[in-house]
Amino acid sequence: MQLVFKLGGVCLASLILLFLLPFVYFIAVFMTIVFIIAFFLILISDGDLTLMFYDKINPDGDNLSGKVVWLTGASGGIGEHIAYKLATKGCKIVLSARRESELKRVQDNCINDHGAKPGDIWILPLDLTDFESHRQLAQDIISRFGKVDILINNGGVSQRSLGVNATLEVTQQLFNVNFIGTVSITKSVLPHMLSRKSGQIVNISSVAGKFGPTLSSSYAATKHAVQGYFSTLRAEVYRQNITITNVCPGPVVSNVFTNAMRDDIDQPTYKTDLQLAERDPRSVMSTERCAHLTTVALANNLHEAWISRQPVLLFTYVSQYMPSIFSWLNVRSGHKRIEAFQKMQKEK
Repeated sequence: MQLVFKLGGVCLASLILLFLLPFVYFIAVFMTIVFIIAFFLILISDGDLTLMFYDKINPDGDNLSGKVVWLTGASGGIGEHIAYKLATKGCKIVLSARRESELKRVQDNCINDHGAKPGDIWILPLDLTDFESHRQLAQDIISRFGKVDILINNGGVSQRSLGVNATLEVTQQLFNVNFIGTVSITKSVLPHMLSRKSGQIVNISSVAGKFGPTLSSSYAATKHAVQGYFSTLRAEVYRQNITITNVCPGPVVSNVFTNAMRDDIDQPTYKTDLQLAERDPRSVMSTERCAHLTTVALANNLHEAWISRQPVLLFTYVSQYMPSIFSWLNVRSGHKRIEAFQKMQKEK
């Protein structure tokens, strides 16, 4: 009798398996096709797939009209071109950075070339490391415009030096500017946003906040800190209708690398775009394109956006989904970058 039951169980299992095999085969084929399509789309994209989707269905950002935006790091590079994009959307923009003359240039361009009204573009000089001044600056904006709808934390400084050579002062300065300064500015406007139960904080982070590129150890650490802090803060304030968007650009035409910090805090900046010197120019995104995709992420309230041309975008995917393989690749490609960097320094 037991033998009969066993044989019956085997027959039943076999029938179920035969019934399920076509279904399992269909699922396997379907998932393979989806993976191939996704991989192809990643290869031809310059942003993550979610961002590319919204760039197709809602790239205009018309919902930004009339919003009051505080933009740090607005004197050049990505920040400058974000200002131009927002000006075309009818935003009221507070331009902040240390270089007031450059802010004036950006202000004039917003008005003369991008349709902004003179009263809608305001210059507010800012030192990210002067933490005590930030709360008063936020109050000045609220006094002038009545509110702050969007804070874009774009101000920062980069690094081009080996971790073993960079002094502790370099690391401290990078953290003061890129992380503590960003948190300080955020905390100066966050109570206002919470009281209104409305607001958006956009952080221009970096793909260096997702993995560690060579020659940027302390810079990458600051961007990892930004990612960690604001990902946590997002969960804490989400129910108060506060959106936090972390934007992670890859190589972009920008003066952030021109002014990159070196081994010692007293060393002069490089005064040359190391990024273009180190990389194939075809892998470096235009500032205008980066600003456009950032605006798409902002307008659609995305929580995170990766913006980069290949191969860095693909590297970012690999770092998230195949960390061991990425680590192996990063060590080997990083060694080549170090050699090229050291050779370039000797030739100067």
